Amino acid sequence: RAGEATGVALRSLSDVLNAIMRLNICEAVLSNLSFAFWPDNARAGMALLLAPLGAFRAGGQQDLSPEWLRLYLAWNANFIWPSHYCPDMMCFTMLAMPSLALGPPEQFQYRRAHTLFWVVRSTQITRRMCGAERVARAAAFGVPASEFERPPAEQQVPCFHCRQLEPRSDRQPLTSRTAKLTRAEGEVLARACGGE
Repeated sequence: RAGEATGVALRSLSDVLNAIMRLNICEAVLSNLSFAFWPDNARAGMALLLAPLGAFRAGGQQDLSPEWLRLYLAWNANFIWPSHYCPDMMCFTMLAMPSLALGPPEQFQYRRAHTLFWVVRSTQITRRMCGAERVARAAAFGVPASEFERPPAEQQVPCFHCRQLEPRSDRQPLTSRTAKLTRAEGEVLARACGGE
C-alpha cells in the first residue's frame, strides 16, 4: 500500500515538473512571437511543447528523447544568445556546460532546473548593482562607460562580445539563419510526434 502511494506521488510530482518546463518553454515562445519577432525559433519551441516529456523516476532521472534534448539546446541557445542582458553571460554558459549539453538525456531536466535557478540569481545580482559597479563590470566586456549615458533603448547590450547589428531595435539578424535550422529540426520532431 505504501509503494502504491509513493508511485502516485511520484507521478504527480513528475506531472508538475513537466508542466513547469512546458510553462517555461511557452513563455519563451510567446516572447519570440510578441516582442522579439522570431517566428522560426517560436515554431521550434512549439514543437518542444508538442513532443511528450517522459515521466520522472525516483532518482530524478527522466525518460527524455535525445531528439528533444538536442532541439531544446538549439532552440534555447537561439533564444537567449541575442537577448541576454547580463554581461557575465551566465545564461548561455549554463546552457552550454558539458554536464548539461553533453550529459545523458535522462538527467537533463533535473540539471537544467538547477542551472535556471543560478541564472535567475545571477540576473538578480546584476540588476541590483549600483551604476558605477554596472559600468565597471560592463567595461570588463568591452562596453565603454559612455554607452550608459545613452537612453536605455539605444544602449549597446552589455553582453559577452555580442554586438547588435543595425538597426539597434532589430535583433532578428543575429539569429535568423540558425532559427531557420532550429525550426527545421522542430518540424522533424513535431512530425515524429504526430503534429504539424
